[in-house]
Amino acid sequence: MKKFIRSVSAMLVATAAMAAAPSAFAAWSFTSGATVNGDYSGTGTTTGVTGNASVSLGVQATGWSSVPPNAFTDQNLTIYAGSGFGMQGTGDAQHGLDNITNKEAVVLKFDSSVILNQVKLGYVQSGFDSDVTLLRWNGAATGPNMASMTPGNLIASGWELVGSYADIGTTTKSFTNTTKGSSWWLISAFNSTYGGAATTALTNSDDYFKLASVAGTKCISSGTVNCGSSGGGNTGVVSEPASLALVALALVGAYGSRRRKDRTAVQS
Repeated sequence: MKKFIRSVSAMLVATAAMAAAPSAFAAWSFTSGATVNGDYSGTGTTTGVTGNASVSLGVQATGWSSVPPNAFTDQNLTIYAGSGFGMQGTGDAQHGLDNITNKEAVVLKFDSSVILNQVKLGYVQSGFDSDVTLLRWNGAATGPNMASMTPGNLIASGWELVGSYADIGTTTKSFTNTTKGSSWWLISAFNSTYGGAATTALTNSDDYFKLASVAGTKCISSGTVNCGSSGGGNTGVVSEPASLALVALALVGAYGSRRRKDRTAVQS
């Protein structure tokens, strides 16, 4: 009995420690390296995971452009050293992400569900703004089919607006969407069609920038955290602390069942 109690107590202590442990933080930089056929594949290093080990978390990036009301078409991303992702083939000389004629966006696909909480731009075109719209995918687990979507139906198709942020410049912009994650995220120049109403600060058709990096935490589902469409092998169901708690409860149940059987055997 004492040995059993010690085992269950150790399990519960481990559960509490894991529940209190910080989430794994990761950052992905797009200011060096190269794209392949216009698409990008890279990794970010996570810290703060169990055992204080660092692991790599992969990301893929694709570029998309639309002249409303037409559907998005796949565009070539290019990494500009020190500045980050720009987009070629859309007619502008500096190849930034903009909303001047074409409405342009980068879609990020992570290996597992993450909660993005930082974006940094590496370049803003002189004379233009840097209003950014951030969406997360909350549709089918297979992910978005951007070629079938237009700016006007992104939200109805499964994308969810996280927020639009005015003139973030080239300093790191932090967000407060701390309870929602996904494996797919969309970052674009502001568009009031899916980014909320335009204001004196958030304006259409004058934003022009390159995307340098993003950062966030690996998403672990709980009663207060929604990991959304997870993909990448992360089913977004029971977190490690919750799993340990279930194991502890199962051990308690097994011990109770054994005690009842022992009492029945003695009475017989």
